[in-house]
Amino acid sequence: MDTAEGSNEALRSGLESLYLSGKYSDLTIVCGDDVYPVHKAIICPRSDFFAAAVEFGKEAAENKIDLSHDEPHIVKLMIQYFYKLSYELDRSEHLYYLLPKFQCPNRPFTESETSTNVKLIERLVNVSKSGMAEAVAFVKSLPIRDADWGAQIWVQPEDLEALCMILDKNAIVGGDEDGQRSWLTTAHINAPTIHAKVYAIADKYNVRGLKSEAMVKFADATCDCIVNKGFYDAIEVVYSTTMDTDHGLRDIVETNIFDMTKVVGFTEEIENSFKENPDLAMAVLKRSFAGPSYWDETPHVEFAVVGNDGSDHVDCSPDFCWVAARWSEVDAES
Repeated sequence: MDTAEGSNEALRSGLESLYLSGKYSDLTIVCGDDVYPVHKAIICPRSDFFAAAVEFGKEAAENKIDLSHDEPHIVKLMIQYFYKLSYELDRSEHLYYLLPKFQCPNRPFTESETSTNVKLIERLVNVSKSGMAEAVAFVKSLPIRDADWGAQIWVQPEDLEALCMILDKNAIVGGDEDGQRSWLTTAHINAPTIHAKVYAIADKYNVRGLKSEAMVKFADATCDCIVNKGFYDAIEVVYSTTMDTDHGLRDIVETNIFDMTKVVGFTEEIENSFKENPDLAMAVLKRSFAGPSYWDETPHVEFAVVGNDGSDHVDCSPDFCWVAARWSEVDAES
């Protein structure tokens, strides 16, 4: 560790110790039952709101700021950012899952191909936790061929059929009210909405750097929006808490929705999002007039093995592989 890196680590460690202990605190932030002993020298230079609040009025006299009108969990993440220069969501457990990436051909997907895409997504969404683990193990057991862009497998139709059989035999039947069987954990589903709310509170209190941090995390948390239905809950937060001139999260949402319409058409969730958020519908419509961006000769799907904490493995190790299956060789009803 060089001198500069060691100094930065010492600074981070010192800030975190103040966050955990509250020692030398000269300001209190209250949110419901949560009380945070904080430090003006750390909070105020990074937020115009807090800098102004401690100068005048009741807050200045009492050295206390009440944020009880905000969500406690979101305030907690904001405070965490002040001291850790980042924030992290709680993860109940770490697991890997298959993320499909449908590649556009040099023409739009046909109705039959779109139906196949939708069926595969439904299989992935409805598979149990143990079933997803079995599916990942199956994919990772296939022989890897090195390509210029990384490790890749061009699977045969029977391989995709075998994968679908694994997903079907492990499908969750009769609902999953307790959320114990699905690989899609509550933390995973809620992540896009939480990051959108952090983005909003950063804007509200003008916390320097936090909006950018939340935007990056929101982008990471929505890269699997095609299988994570929590994305649609986040859309409402984005469009109700940001101005139409703030394109940070809106651009991410619009890109994801536009890409999904090319793969699965106008699903019920997408149509409802358009009805509830006309700005989103207009933005996606405008993108549709920009012209197609098709690059592959034959429609196919690729799977990435990724972690539910956002980690992926973009290298040639056994922990990462692309599985590409050509739809022209696969029975849409399989």
